[in-house]
Amino acid sequence: MELGQVVRQLMEEQNVKKTELANYLGIARNTLDDYLSGKTFMTSEKIEKVSIYFKKPISYLFGETNNEQENLTKILEYEEEIKRLKNQSSDNTTSQLFIAVPIDSDEFLDLREMKDKIIKVLKR
Repeated sequence: MELGQVVRQLMEEQNVKKTELANYLGIARNTLDDYLSGKTFMTSEKIEKVSIYFKKPISYLFGETNNEQENLTKILEYEEEIKRLKNQSSDNTTSQLFIAVPIDSDEFLDLREMKDKIIKVLKR
């Protein structure tokens, strides 16, 4: 589940209105809509504020669970997606792609950000 989907689910579970969360984050409601839809990405500061607001660890916002096997499966899925995207690239220029296996939630976040950047580059 993507970050926006997790935040949307938390909003529904806790009956939080978009305007309420947008005000807390100090952003416009349409910016929150962009975050929730995945159109734009939250800064680390906004992610931290969302984590505090919903009283959830940041790793939860990125779909991480306490189950190590589930976490490992997710990491492997991201690696496979990155490899697939690299192979789909029609650009014949030389490029480097680093694939890391995260150990903790900070490294998990880094992998996710790397995946998003790769997708943006490949869509150009």
